[in-house]
Amino acid sequence: MVDACLEKDHRQRADIIGISSLITERFMLCLDDLLRAHASKAKSDTSKSLQKQRETTASSTNSTNTQKLT
Repeated sequence: MVDACLEKDHRQRADIIGISSLITERFMLCLDDLLRAHASKAKSDTSKSLQKQRETTASSTNSTNTQKLT
């Protein structure tokens, strides 16, 4: 890709349309990877948050049940 931009002969050098056609696919793949990583992290954070809520609820329920027994 860089070679296409650094040609000595200006007639063989890629213009802005040529450059954009060279980088579009690579850019879209990088953007896709970034969005996938972001979604995965958000899902992981949500899962951890739900697990903490369940643990808190379970411990509250257990302590309430223990108090009722005494």
